[in-house]
Amino acid sequence: MDSLFDSGSSAGGGAKADSASKSRMLGASERQVLDELLRQQKRWGATPYVSGGVRREGADCSGFVMSVFNESFGLSVPRVTVSQMEQGKKLGGKNIAASKLKAGDLIFFKTGRGMHGYHVGIYLQDGEFMHLSTKGGAKIASMSNSYWKPKIIKAVRYPIK
Repeated sequence: MDSLFDSGSSAGGGAKADSASKSRMLGASERQVLDELLRQQKRWGATPYVSGGVRREGADCSGFVMSVFNESFGLSVPRVTVSQMEQGKKLGGKNIAASKLKAGDLIFFKTGRGMHGYHVGIYLQDGEFMHLSTKGGAKIASMSNSYWKPKIIKAVRYPIK
């Protein structure tokens, strides 16, 4: 059996919303990315939070991002949140507008102290993102939520094809 664990961890929680019910005109490729991300959110919906985990049997936020990008897009992103944040193309800092983001962009949050006090989510559309919550499961939350908004520190893009 493969291990659930790898190095690294992050924290976070969030509110639930329904991105699938929103209708916005998207380009074909962005719509495909969004549809795939929403499929993954459902697949990971019951995944328990396990620090260092990278599988649906247990994962943390960065392991979730790494696994989703690999499974969905064949894209290798770093394992840990800080590396994911440093290696993507920077789109903006703490005041990034949702209108500047595309489905698949990563949003980073400072949720605690030190090296492990970061959280990462995957942007969907209309100011909403999905993330693996410390309370368990892949959740959809709003960037404008009073918990998340003041914690946003950066958004980056990886080349999803």
